[in-house]
Amino acid sequence: MACEDQFDNSHQLEDGLRLLAFYRRKPEFGDKRAAVILWMISNHPDSIVWRHTAPLYLLRDSNVEHISQVKDRWLQCVAKEPDNAEVLGNAGVYLQNVDSDFAVPLIKRAAELAPTEKYWCNILSRFYFWKASTSEGDSKKAFAREVLKFGLKYIELYGDYDKHGNALREKEIRRCMICAFWCDEFSLVKSLAKAHLKITQSWIGKPKVSRSMLGLLAVRKGYLSEAKKHLLYLPRKIFLDEFDLRLADELLKLGEVETVRRYFNKRRTLGLFCANWRG
Repeated sequence: MACEDQFDNSHQLEDGLRLLAFYRRKPEFGDKRAAVILWMISNHPDSIVWRHTAPLYLLRDSNVEHISQVKDRWLQCVAKEPDNAEVLGNAGVYLQNVDSDFAVPLIKRAAELAPTEKYWCNILSRFYFWKASTSEGDSKKAFAREVLKFGLKYIELYGDYDKHGNALREKEIRRCMICAFWCDEFSLVKSLAKAHLKITQSWIGKPKVSRSMLGLLAVRKGYLSEAKKHLLYLPRKIFLDEFDLRLADELLKLGEVETVRRYFNKRRTLGLFCANWRG
């Protein structure tokens, strides 16, 4: 008997979500939790609830049988509705931590089927940014270009809505800016850095990555006074990152020892000892 047979199909989607919330931190209910998930996949594969994944993933200690059953059930749904963007995308998002080689093409296909849906672009951008961040050389650049492909599309679809305060748009611009730097597309880096500064200008806590990027570009052009200005921009509430240290290193190579010393003294005074940014 399949484990979902233990679940009463008369339950509605809301009831399934409540059960999952209850089962989430109870490993002893693994079979029951898997049964609910299988029922939800079969009956609601195109639901938006699959975008809110916290209560839906199998527990880390789920057995191989449960994971296999869930993957097979999603495969059945994909085979049944191969042109349904929501089904393909939901299956891909759910399975990307199980089998990314299988899942990512599903999300890409969903993005093709629903070209005005920015959610799939955001998922792909985040996935490829993780791949780029953990790769080197040509692979890093190849993954970074995928980030630019989907990230810039997301920014385009997002538009200028709430442009001075939206964290999702800011994160996407930040990812694209970093990947453009990795791909040596410096004109794109500059335009994205300016857009990033515009969005965060009214924020109390400001990520510094855009100023660090502009500083690195200034170093490339020989504008040392501008680069030093960006390095020493350290208001009390600012989030540093690896590119700030890279800018300091580039200036140190050019003999700007006193500037770098002032930078670290200021960081020490403000208690800014480590990078705080998460991709």
